[in-house]
Amino acid sequence: VKFGFPGAFAFTLLGWSAVDQRNAWIEISQLDELLDVIRWQTDYLMRAHVRDANGDTEAFYGQVGGGHVDHAYWGPPETMTMARPSYKVTRAQPGSDLTAETASALAVASLAFTPEDPAYAAQLLEHARALYDFADTYRGKYVNAINDATSFYNSWSGYEDELVWGALWLYRATAESTYLTKAESYFAQFHEGAFQSSQAWGNYHWTLNWDDKKYGSVVLLAALTEKSKYMEYAEKWLDYWTVGFNGQQVQYSSGGQAYLDQWGSLRYSANTAFLALWYSDFVRDYGTRYRDFGESQIDYALGANPEGRSYVVGFGASAPIN
Repeated sequence: VKFGFPGAFAFTLLGWSAVDQRNAWIEISQLDELLDVIRWQTDYLMRAHVRDANGDTEAFYGQVGGGHVDHAYWGPPETMTMARPSYKVTRAQPGSDLTAETASALAVASLAFTPEDPAYAAQLLEHARALYDFADTYRGKYVNAINDATSFYNSWSGYEDELVWGALWLYRATAESTYLTKAESYFAQFHEGAFQSSQAWGNYHWTLNWDDKKYGSVVLLAALTEKSKYMEYAEKWLDYWTVGFNGQQVQYSSGGQAYLDQWGSLRYSANTAFLALWYSDFVRDYGTRYRDFGESQIDYALGANPEGRSYVVGFGASAPIN
């Protein structure tokens, strides 16, 4: 089953790495492979995008295959024989979270491809603009249109965080101040109160993931605006994950993993590590507080853990194979 919402988010992060950590990919001779896998996804996202004669979004296909039927089948995709319905959002049944996240993935990919293929980058950006305009104009949660996704990838945080996130990526891709103004306005409207709180729980105790983008947005806002309030918000959250803030701190396992939740627990610590490392590189750090945290969590995932094994398929010692 193709779940478009988490799928687009995964490629927003891969694209971000391709843009801002490009030298690392070049050093390990993997940039071509990275861009190849991003293009595989962005080609798909553009094919899923239905536009009218003016180039405006009419519909976007956000899922292929039924989640329950697909999840009940344990076997290779080559032998699947069940129906593969496709599901879309439209102007009448919109999905701002899905389409703004897709706009983010395409916008950051346009930045990633600009040095090698500016024509393709321009095509990606054109689609990103149209999808973001659609998300902002026709507002609603995508699961109201694609009901099958509700049991799997419901947008619990709402679509407002994707409107901020998408505007930030379009600002980076276009340098047009209207997008940054919109991002700051929506952040103030929807998220600022949470980061102003001195209580983590219910406010800033979570992290960047396929559903909730406000943590990535506050880190980007700190870098793009250099405003002290965004740095304060970002560091309050990063401190919660590292040294603690106001007597509150994320839970740590005995082996050293920052442990937020049971379902795919490493995704939370790895995503936070990515933001901590990026913030350390592009904004500031206190000694090596955020860098040390980021490195410790990635090292844990790759083998520096009580079992002495890698949790990444195909990499390192005793990696998962089934």
